[in-house]
Amino acid sequence: MDQNNYAGLNPACGPYYMDNWLNTELDESYKADIYCNFFDLPQYIKPQSFNKIYFGHFLEHIHEDQRSEEHTSEL
Repeated sequence: MDQNNYAGLNPACGPYYMDNWLNTELDESYKADIYCNFFDLPQYIKPQSFNKIYFGHFLEHIHEDQRSEEHTSEL
């Protein structure tokens, strides 16, 4: 997958699929480009490969014990 073809990353997009962005989602009832858990994204994309990440419908789903620089620095 060539990340250069996308404007940015939209993790856990839910019903908010964004054209020209790489949309990821865990729930397969929503349209997405990749179906996976956010923390598994490094298995699918190269680290630090996006200049833009839209967390519009995502951060509220992260448990407090999962919030750390370690988890998001790879993106």
